[in-house]
Amino acid sequence: MTLYLVLGLGPAGLFVSRQLAKREKCVVIGIGKRDDIGIYSNKLNHYYISEDIVSFKNILEDITSKYTDIVPILCSDQYLSLLVQCDTAILSRMHFSSPSLDTLWLFADKVRLQEFCQRINLKMPYSTTLSNVCVMDNPLVIKPAVKAGISKVGKINVINTQDDLVKLKNKILDLGEDPNDYIVQPFIQGNNGYEYGYGGYFCEGKPTIDIYFYQLRQYPQGVCCHTLEILDENLKKNIRETVTPFLVSTKYSGFIQFDIKQDAENLQLYVLDINPRPWGSISMLSLKLSDGTSLWADNGTNNKVAWRFPIKEFLSLKNRNNVSYKEIWRIRRKTRYSMVVDLFDKNDILPFLIQPVVILHKLFK
Repeated sequence: MTLYLVLGLGPAGLFVSRQLAKREKCVVIGIGKRDDIGIYSNKLNHYYISEDIVSFKNILEDITSKYTDIVPILCSDQYLSLLVQCDTAILSRMHFSSPSLDTLWLFADKVRLQEFCQRINLKMPYSTTLSNVCVMDNPLVIKPAVKAGISKVGKINVINTQDDLVKLKNKILDLGEDPNDYIVQPFIQGNNGYEYGYGGYFCEGKPTIDIYFYQLRQYPQGVCCHTLEILDENLKKNIRETVTPFLVSTKYSGFIQFDIKQDAENLQLYVLDINPRPWGSISMLSLKLSDGTSLWADNGTNNKVAWRFPIKEFLSLKNRNNVSYKEIWRIRRKTRYSMVVDLFDKNDILPFLIQPVVILHKLFK
């Protein structure tokens, strides 16, 4: 019997667990944090709590001593950073194939990933490390070089003034961190109406199921709370051509998602980030699947999908980079979209009902 090991039980891990539960003759076990919403799902056979490398290694030792056919599915950057610290002996007892361990290691360090993307001519913004930047001429984006789930200074920092740059540098130094561990890129002009997502499940570089979407509202910046499926065929074609070099060169298998920004001035598309996992708004794919099928099926529906995360949408009102609801409704008047409310599943209702408690816990934490 196959054991599917879901690494990360946030919204993405919850969605994957629900899809896996549709399969016969398998066990679904998750590893998550105490405040991960997926630990409340009735679709898991069991779950473990791990927030550090010691407990993570102990859990993997326990699982690999009980099961032989183990398929891990990465659903959180935090667990990618923990996998990197694990012994080869532990990892060899599990079947990393979608994606492979070599592919995951490529993603574990953004500097290495950037260098690889340059070699295959994937269009990404020029980048350097924060230690190399002393004077700025244009707005900058600063983000951690290593995928670690949570950053002490934020996932994405948009810096508009020299004073802001100095303050962020000092904050990083005060936290005892190295400026070399932060990537700096030029800010691509345009609000979140110019930020797109493309993701799905792939086999040898070809999609089993995929979706293109506008990342219209975000909170914090870099984390979506309202999306609309992209219907413009020319835009979809341009996005597909932009990401194809990566998918083909790696022959990628598994979940993957690309963050893409179009420059509002010259309309050039740039890949901002690539995630080797299901993404936060992946539940929008639930309405793209035929009844009773999982993400691994190659048949689907023609539903046009919108997705929203209501609690984070309320917080997103403070993000000036977001597209207004007036503009969103202008887009939606042209097409009838089916709406997905994140976490909601009538057959697994507790995660949806308990989310206010979980969010309060995170705030006070």
